[in-house]
Amino acid sequence: MAMRPTSLSTKISDISLFDNFRDRSATLLSAPSSPVLPSSPLLSSPSLPHNPHLKERLRELIEKRTRLEIRLAEEERAKEDLRVKFLELGASFNETTEQLNKIIIQRKMRKKMSRSSRKFDDKSPLPEKLIVSPTSTGIPTIINNAMNFLMKHKDEKDLFGRIPSAAEKQTLRDAVAKEDTNGGDIFAEYEKRAYVVASYLKDYLQELPDPIIKSSLYENIITIREIKSPTLRTTVLRSIIQSLPPEHYITLKKLINLLHSVLEKPSSDKNGMTPQKIGSVFGSLILRKSIETAPSYVESTARGQIVQSLIQDFSSIFLHEAADIIYRKNLIESATLDRLAEKLLDEFYPEPNFPEIFFFTHEYYTHTDKLLQQLISMYKQFQDPARSQSLETSWNSKLRLRILQLFKLWTEEQQGELEKGSMIIDTQKFFASLGKNGLPQEQALIDQIRSWIFQCIAQKNNSRSMYTTPRLYNDSFPGIKMNVSLEILEQSPIELAQQLTIIDHALFTKIPPREFLLKSFSKPEESPNFTEMVSKFNRWANWTSHEILKKDNVNQRAEVIQLFIKIADECVRLRNYNSSCAIIGGLNNSAISRLKLSWEKVTKRDTRHYEKLVDLFSMENNFKRYRSIFTQIEDVTPTKKGKRDSVVVSGQSTPLDSPFVPYLALFSKDMSALEENYNNTTDNGLINVHKMRLLWRTVKVPLASQKAYNFSQNSQIAHYLKEVALPSEEELFSRSLICEPRQRT
Repeated sequence: MAMRPTSLSTKISDISLFDNFRDRSATLLSAPSSPVLPSSPLLSSPSLPHNPHLKERLRELIEKRTRLEIRLAEEERAKEDLRVKFLELGASFNETTEQLNKIIIQRKMRKKMSRSSRKFDDKSPLPEKLIVSPTSTGIPTIINNAMNFLMKHKDEKDLFGRIPSAAEKQTLRDAVAKEDTNGGDIFAEYEKRAYVVASYLKDYLQELPDPIIKSSLYENIITIREIKSPTLRTTVLRSIIQSLPPEHYITLKKLINLLHSVLEKPSSDKNGMTPQKIGSVFGSLILRKSIETAPSYVESTARGQIVQSLIQDFSSIFLHEAADIIYRKNLIESATLDRLAEKLLDEFYPEPNFPEIFFFTHEYYTHTDKLLQQLISMYKQFQDPARSQSLETSWNSKLRLRILQLFKLWTEEQQGELEKGSMIIDTQKFFASLGKNGLPQEQALIDQIRSWIFQCIAQKNNSRSMYTTPRLYNDSFPGIKMNVSLEILEQSPIELAQQLTIIDHALFTKIPPREFLLKSFSKPEESPNFTEMVSKFNRWANWTSHEILKKDNVNQRAEVIQLFIKIADECVRLRNYNSSCAIIGGLNNSAISRLKLSWEKVTKRDTRHYEKLVDLFSMENNFKRYRSIFTQIEDVTPTKKGKRDSVVVSGQSTPLDSPFVPYLALFSKDMSALEENYNNTTDNGLINVHKMRLLWRTVKVPLASQKAYNFSQNSQIAHYLKEVALPSEEELFSRSLICEPRQRT
């Protein structure tokens, strides 16, 4: 019998009828013969028992129902799975919605705080950032007033630990938002509830996008606890804090001062606050990463310890008050040797040239061998036998690398110092004991210093210093026969000026720094190179007078005078002030200045040039005109494009990065004045770092980055300048009287 297709819903609705049919047919299906049929309208038909297909049809219907039940169960399970997934999505949606609501609330509160801050400091978009307040306090006005209020109520019990209710917080925020005064009256009603104002201060610090201690300094400051030396840890922490922008620094200073007062007795006995409590409260408020996540217990503890260190060392960090080191405008004014040695390791100290100053002047306050042993001792202090991969970024690794850089600087800047006595051997033993180091940067520096030691010992065995400056001019000319005579008027003033400059520059760059210090230049036996250059200065002056007086004809003498004026002017253009001043000295010699007839023949143009040169080297106002040149040289820095400006000297432009030779006599005069006017130590026995800084600055310009001149030597002129015999002062004056006898009155 064919069946009409039906939908699943229709089939399911017929199941109840089918159940009745199946129950009534059970006896028939199980009976072997002559079944007793139940009294049912469906099965009571007379023809049913005699139908041969009845059993088969009933089985088909039962199987179909079974399949329908299985399918229905599967649908129920699918429906349950969908319901569970829907509930999970709903929970996730609710969580996300809650987070979004919190963000929206925080943004609304931040905007309200920002508007309230602008009420008191119209130019400050706080708390978006800290800027210098128009009230010149450097602190946002409302926060400044809050801290002043809390300072007066620092004895209140559990001042920073007690948490106000949400209503109390909101009331104060609303008052801040509505108040049009400077905020002084806002806190008046909280005389006995200062903890609400304290909570306002904490919320303000929490909502700053960039914390007071900027997040860019977080990694350096959070790992500072690795430094074992308390004094070194404090000096590095101080330099990091001092590197903050002014508005951050002044706000942090006042905050730490407040916390310092809260923890002082008898206030701490009354308020019950301890360093640990203060550290745990303010650690994450002033120290945060740029992308902040929930800090671990170890990290939270480290933040709290940093806050405790700032409070404990408040005087040393913020007030520059310490018995063994004194600051002035963030620079060291005076200190003990140990504190200076520690400061060498401080990469955050805002004086990049301090290591150079220290090594350049170290003989004023310690012996070289003692300093060597101190550096070695500091390196060993930060050695860690149990090295790990994390050591590459640890403070121990940083400090060892810093000490090796100091060794390298010493060997480069203070040439030849370590060659003295047994110091080079001690240095070799120390670096040989280091062995191979797994850290690439550290190992590279060790290898460089070892190479230097090897070369130094090899040179010492050959009785020569590896740092002997090669002569830039040849004064021996072996195998070359030359005539000592030279017709001066046939020579170019430019060529003569260049040859003088080559000789003077070679002599000047050969002078080691130690000959400028401790008045060594006043003792010929201690300053042979300085003495040689002084002798050369006197020779150029004598040579100038000699060449003029060699001419019997008044016109020729005038021509020679004009030639030397041109030579002196060209020397200034070449920035060889030593030779130029020597020539002016020769022209001012009494044997030359009295030659009125010869000077009358000098052209007006050359006379004007001569007067300008005399004015340049005039002693008036302590060589003011000449000093102005070096002031420009020292003060002018490279432009944004990397090019240097120029200095106009004697009407001409000279690049600042070209080589030069200073007027050596004035150089030694200034060094003598510094030695006499400043003591090596202060009244309290500290090393006078200010004097050492002045000594270094005086020597820096003439010694810094000297380059060779780009013109070559003229062997004939150089030989003549070396070999020409020069008369004495008495002989010059006698010759002058012959050229132009005294006029009888």
